Amino acid sequence: MRTPNALKLFSQMARNGINAYKLFHILKTRTILRETYISVKVHAVAGVSYDKIKLLVDTGATYTWISRKILDRLGVKPVRKMRLKTIKGDILEREVGHILVNYDNEEAPTVVVFAEEGEGNVFGLHGLESLGLEVDPNTRQVKKVRLYLHYSTMAS
Repeated sequence: MRTPNALKLFSQMARNGINAYKLFHILKTRTILRETYISVKVHAVAGVSYDKIKLLVDTGATYTWISRKILDRLGVKPVRKMRLKTIKGDILEREVGHILVNYDNEEAPTVVVFAEEGEGNVFGLHGLESLGLEVDPNTRQVKKVRLYLHYSTMAS
C-alpha cells in the first residue's frame, strides 16, 4: 500500500523537528482555509518613498519576507545575516533589516528578510503583532486585536 502524500509530508516534517502544533497550523492555514492577504505601505526607517505591497499573511512565519529588489529600491539596508529554518526544514542564510509598515493609518517597525529570487513575499507574525493585528480564524480577515494589559505584582 502506498503512503498518501500528506503522510509523507508529515513524516518528513516530523524528521525535521516540526512539532504537532506547527503541522496543525500548516494544514489549517495552507490546505484547508483560503489564503489571507494584506495591503501595506512599506518604507525604509529613514526613507520617505514607499511602496504599497500586497503580501500573503503567514502567521507561521516569524518575520516578513519582501523581495530584495523592492527593498533595495526603497533604500532599506541590511543590518545583519540570520540563519532561518524553512517549513521544509532547510536552513537558509538571509540578510535582514528594518522597515516601517503602515496599515489602516497605523505605522509600526518590523524586521524584514531580504527575499531572494523565487521566494514569496509574506507578512509574518512579528509584523502583525507590531501593528496590533491578527487573522480572524473564522473569516480569515485581518483585524485589530483587542489588547489586554497584563498586570502582575511581585510578592514583597
